[in-house]
Order: sequence, then C-alpha cells, then structure tokens
Amino acid sequence: MNNIFLNISFFCDKLVRKYGDTFFYSTLLVTLGCIGLIPLLYPGIPQGHDLFFHLARLQGMLDALNEGIFPIRVNFSALDGYGYASDLFYPDFFAYIPVFFAKMGLSLIIAYKLFLFIWWFFAAFSMYLSLTKMGVEKFGAFAGALLYGWSSYFATDIFNRAAFGEVLAFPFIPMAILGLYNLIYANPKNNLPLIFGFSGLFLAHQITFILICIIFSLFCILNITLFLRNPKRLLSLTICIFITFALISFFFFPMLEQMQYMEYNLTSRTIKSSIIERAVPFTRLWLELPYMKLEYWIPPGIGIIFLIIASQRLRLTLPPNIHRRTGDGLLIIGFCCLLASTNFLPWEGMMKVLAGIQFPWRFYLPATAFLAAGCGFILSHLTQNDISKIRYWTWILLIGCGFAWNFNVAYTYAAKIHEKKMLTAFSSPMAGRLVASGIHYLPSGMEIEDIEERGKVVLSKNVIKIKSDYANNGETTLSFEENSSDNQLEFPIIPYKGYAAELILPGNSPTELPIAISSNSLLSVNIPKEYNTGKIHIYYRGTLIQKFSAIFSGLFLLGICVYKLISVRRYGFIKTKNTSSN
Repeated sequence: MNNIFLNISFFCDKLVRKYGDTFFYSTLLVTLGCIGLIPLLYPGIPQGHDLFFHLARLQGMLDALNEGIFPIRVNFSALDGYGYASDLFYPDFFAYIPVFFAKMGLSLIIAYKLFLFIWWFFAAFSMYLSLTKMGVEKFGAFAGALLYGWSSYFATDIFNRAAFGEVLAFPFIPMAILGLYNLIYANPKNNLPLIFGFSGLFLAHQITFILICIIFSLFCILNITLFLRNPKRLLSLTICIFITFALISFFFFPMLEQMQYMEYNLTSRTIKSSIIERAVPFTRLWLELPYMKLEYWIPPGIGIIFLIIASQRLRLTLPPNIHRRTGDGLLIIGFCCLLASTNFLPWEGMMKVLAGIQFPWRFYLPATAFLAAGCGFILSHLTQNDISKIRYWTWILLIGCGFAWNFNVAYTYAAKIHEKKMLTAFSSPMAGRLVASGIHYLPSGMEIEDIEERGKVVLSKNVIKIKSDYANNGETTLSFEENSSDNQLEFPIIPYKGYAAELILPGNSPTELPIAISSNSLLSVNIPKEYNTGKIHIYYRGTLIQKFSAIFSGLFLLGICVYKLISVRRYGFIKTKNTSSN
C-alpha cells in the first residue's frame, strides 16, 4: 500500500516538473471534479427539497420560450393557469442556461444535470483563480478550490436540498472576496471582481447577496482607517456600488415596482416568521454527517477538514504583512459566519430583522467560502513549495474533502434510490403545489387552497353570458353578451403589475380598460353598462420600468466593455511604444 502511495506521489512530482504547477493543479482539480460528479451519470436525480419548485420554474421558462415570449416574467401555466411570477422576485438570469440546453433538445433533467456539472467547475475555478490573484501559491489555491468544491454544504445544496439559487451563488463569492482584497489591501482600481461578484450574487440568490453585503460592510467598517488614509479606496468603493447598482437595475427596479404595487406573503408573513428553532446546535457545526430524526432539518456539519487546517494557523509565525492580515481576516469571518448559524445570535431579538433568510444555517455558504479561502492561505504559508509538505497535505485534503463530499453525495443517492425518489422525467403537473413553494409571491393572505377551491372560472358581478378562452402564452379572451349595467369581472389571474386589458367591440378598434385588484386579490375588469356585447382581451404587456431599466443596464454593460477594450488597447500601445524606445 505504501508503494502505491509513493508511486502516485512520485508520478505527480514528475508531472509538476514537466508541465508546471499551473497545468498540474488545474488538471488535478478538473480530474477530481469529474470523479466527484460521477453520480450525475446515474439515471435521474435525487428529489431534493426544492427540486420541483426550480424544475417548474425552468419548465415554465421553456414553455414561454416555445410560445415566443422573451423576456419571461410570469410562469403562466403555474397554479392551474393563474400564473405565478416568481421570476419577478427570484432572478432567472442564469436559469436561462439550462433552459437553453433544454431548448436545444435535451430533456429538462439532463439539461439541469449538465448545468450542475458546468457550474461546479465555475465555482471551483473561481476560488482557484481568485486565490492566485491574491498572491496565494498554486498549491494553496488548489487546496482552497477543493475545500470549496468538495465541501459538504456544496454537496448538500446540489443533491439534498436542490437549492438552485444558492448553487448559482457559489462562483461569485470568491470573486467578491478578490474584489474586497483589491479594494482594501491591493490596487482599488482593479474593481471588476467586486462589481461582477456582487452583480452575480444579486442575480443568483438575493438572500446570499444580503448576507455578503452585511459581512463586507462590517469588514470595511473595521478597516475604515485604510479608507481614510487613502481616499481613492473610498472613491473606488463608491464607483463599484454605483456600477453594480446600474448593472442589476434591470431586475431591481421591476422587483421594487412589484413590491410597491401590492402586498405579498413574502412581506406580510415570510420576513416576520420565527427562525430560532432552525438554528444549528454548537455540537453539530463541524461533523459532516447527515442528521436524521430531528424536529427541524439542518444540513450536515461544515467539515472537520476545515478545523484541521485552520488549527495549523497556531503553528505559524508570520510577519505582519498583507497576506497575514488577509488570511487571518478570512478565517475570522468564516468562524463568525459559522457562529451566526447557531442560536448565539439573538434571532428572537435584534436579529429578527433578518428573519427573511428563513434559516440561520444560510450562513454556512459564506462560512464555507471564507474558510476555504483562509485555509488556502494557511496551506500556502505552511508548505512554501516544499514538495514533501505538499505531498503530505495533498493526501490529507483528498481524504478530508473526499469524505465530506462523497459521503454526503453517496448517502443522498442511496437514500433516494431506496425511497424510489429518483426523478428521471419532469412535467409541470408533477410539481403540483410545489410550483409556488412557500407561496412567497402570492398576494398577502392568499393560499393555494383558495385557488383550488375557486377553480379556473371568470366570475361576474351581474348575470351575463360569458365564454372564456385561455391560451398557453398567458393571454385570456372573454366574450360577453347581454350586459345591461355596470359590471365587474374577476379573472383567474394573479394581478401582477404589467397586465393589460383591451375591450374589443364589433367594428371598432380595441380600447384599453383599466386593471383593478378584486377583493379576492385577483385581476378584475369593469365593463360599463353601455357595452352590451363584445370581447375582453387580457395579456401581460410588462411595464415601462421593466423596459427602460433593461435598456439602462444593457447600455451600461456595453459601456463597461467598450471602456475596458479601449483601456487594454491603450495599455498595449503604451507598452509597445516603451519597448520600441528602449
């Protein structure tokens, strides 16, 4: 057995000398990623907690694209045709990628699995490249990437929880960390990682975005003296905030518009609920084993391997330089995030304002990211390109990270296969009520039971003859006769802002009718008594804010690209000119 380990180690040493450490560690990370994702080859995918909700979102987007609708605002087929506009509150920017795969002919399950495969590498290499940009040696960057990619929480998010939004957020936290490093310790002009990191986080998962904003704000406040000594850093931060806000405005302003239009369960119920019972016990923070038979589900511990590597910091005596401050800062933030997932924080008191995150263990994601990056710094200092030390810690990483990832993945697959909960095909009716999981984006007080009891019918205040036709693209056409008085029609449509109604009379051009919200929080239209016979056409037109904000964000992104292109060409011209003069 020892000979096997030695032969593998010597073979790896030979590859490093022949091809260089950049090629070797990148290839090793790709190889380990492929090995860890082999379970995706198994037919189907485990039925995770949120799988049906997200697959219903993707299927709704695919159906909308097939109907020629873009951009997609409402899942018109959801809730028996009432429509559910989760895309107006829950960003779908990156969800277009698996939908595109499905549009190209793949089944939705295969498209989803292919996306997970690609996104894992995006997250792992985001951490690897971010650490190298911060001056971490290649082995330390590889270690941080493996700790991040093979973390128990990443495995839980992908396979057990099917937390699509958090999975989307994984690649952007390392970018934001690099941006914070540049802002505080390095060149604040290198602000693209901070801009794209936070823009990506917002468009991936807003809860994670809020948590990272809070963490970064506190870290900047603690380093306020560095900003005061160098006002350029403060100016760069201001510019980053403005540009990020401009880039995400195409989603932020329409979402804000919807929130102002009417009250939703999200604001009246979700953000006011108690989450203290979801806090993680101190004894279950580290051990990466699934916990069963609990009153409230909690994810496995973050991983013993983090504790093993972080404890090595006590052995190191480092000079007071930027690398030391950065590595220590990352570890401290990681441990604080882990502590925040417990009942150490007053979740029933001052911290109740964060009840909208739903679970205190949401802090596991930033904890994983910051600890992985901090451990990368530690192993970089600890090994210092010493082959024997690198070889020693590589085996520890493979065992520690391999157990955290593979045990959780294997457990999830074994459990779901045994329970016959492997999803091999998907259609919208399979989601049932889960298409609106949490009912956050229904009008305040509305329940799915109310929709089911009411049925898909148009209700008229007065007795008239009506006939309704519902199209797959969300359009509704209603024909009416014998209307002799002012009347109100209530349609089986959730009245998100952006719907329009047209009155079509025989021989006349369509006339727009005002949209109203009925007492049942559904879309209603008033028909004046002078219109005895006609048709009403209802469709989702969108709003001016949606259109103008999209144009603004698009033009701003184009401006950034043009500016960077000019800067790169100017830098190349100056560099060539200086070389020629020499």
